[in-house]
Amino acid sequence: MRMEDEGLISPQQYEEAREAHLALVKPDNEELTYSYFIEYVKQYLIDKYGEET
Repeated sequence: MRMEDEGLISPQQYEEAREAHLALVKPDNEELTYSYFIEYVKQYLIDKYGEET
């Protein structure tokens, strides 16, 4: 709606987008979802306590 209001898409494009079916796909591997966070925590702990601890 906002894109239409801003003139970025036509009213027809807006209606087509509203009617389009969106396919939501769950990731095959949930580990990928959290990998950034896990690496962040690991690095934080290494920085705080050292790698040998």
